[in-house]
Amino acid sequence: MKQAPKLNEFEISIFGPGYGECILIHLCNNEWVVIDSCFNPETNEPIAFSYLKSLNLVPEDVIKLIVISHWHDDHIKGLSNIVEDCESSDVCISSAIHHKHFYSLVKLYDNKSFMSSRLSSGLEEISSILKTLESRKKQRNIFPLYALEHRDLMGSTLNLNSKVNISYKVTSLSPSDKSVDESINQIAKIFPTKLSSLRRVTATSPNHYSIVLRIVINKLSILLGADLEQTDDSETGWDKVLRTNNAARKSLIFKVPHHGSKSSHNSEIWNKLLEPSPISLLTPFTLGGTHLPTKSDISRILDFTTQAYITKPPEWAKNIPRDKTVEKTIKEASITIKKYDVNPGHISLRYILDSVYSPRISFGNDAC
Repeated sequence: MKQAPKLNEFEISIFGPGYGECILIHLCNNEWVVIDSCFNPETNEPIAFSYLKSLNLVPEDVIKLIVISHWHDDHIKGLSNIVEDCESSDVCISSAIHHKHFYSLVKLYDNKSFMSSRLSSGLEEISSILKTLESRKKQRNIFPLYALEHRDLMGSTLNLNSKVNISYKVTSLSPSDKSVDESINQIAKIFPTKLSSLRRVTATSPNHYSIVLRIVINKLSILLGADLEQTDDSETGWDKVLRTNNAARKSLIFKVPHHGSKSSHNSEIWNKLLEPSPISLLTPFTLGGTHLPTKSDISRILDFTTQAYITKPPEWAKNIPRDKTVEKTIKEASITIKKYDVNPGHISLRYILDSVYSPRISFGNDAC
């Protein structure tokens, strides 16, 4: 059994198998935040549940806030389980999907007479989540939190003992008002004009739904970029976040957005929102022929920090050539080799909040 963080110890854990992402935050005092989700293939449950159980914690007791950064397939798998089981947790969804157009799209596709292949797993998950949240509204008058730029989602000041005072605040920095409007336009474009035209729903781009979070705990600031992208409109994307957070405390820890891709890069994020050479955390993305981050993405990130960590090496970095004799033997024997490695890599940082901030960093499952 692993050891849980101390009551006055901050932790951020990030998990990523190559297609999927989950972040857990221990604010202090056994109060945890879960952001997005992926599955643990060994236990067939959300990785957040597996990890908390490995610390001898009961997920339903310690998870205080669940954040659904957006509904795309690689960020949401298993979140419906977490939301359903953690009945007392606050649930935060993007204001960009809290609109009748999106609810109508989900309802249209949530028809068992249609083949499931027409759904994305993300749309299936969000459909289940919305049903759970709607039930809580009707039965117990409990409403979700709707993230919008500069909305405080959670905060507290705790006196753990006579020597330790801990204050924390969780704030959403996106989506902007204009992003909410743009997301409605995106939904309208993928909405089928007739039932016969129903087709599989895929992710829209640029990502106007994504929730960027800033967490400040005592003097430590963390910026979690989710999948927010750069756009050509100064009222949306990272340009809007930069303009409205220019005077904010700079963050020491940075979850690099959108798997390090160029579409989410803005050099001003590093210059204006982050400490010099911040601790930068990243999950890879592999789907079909798309592998992120690319070599140029990694080079660009390392121009801004000497402290960059990834939950698993990108797929292109794993293709190390075999010995020529081995390759010849494989070819002559007509052997087909496929690699299946779906265990999420894990990066963990822990800080004692009443001491000098030097983190303990640990790695699991190929994180590096």
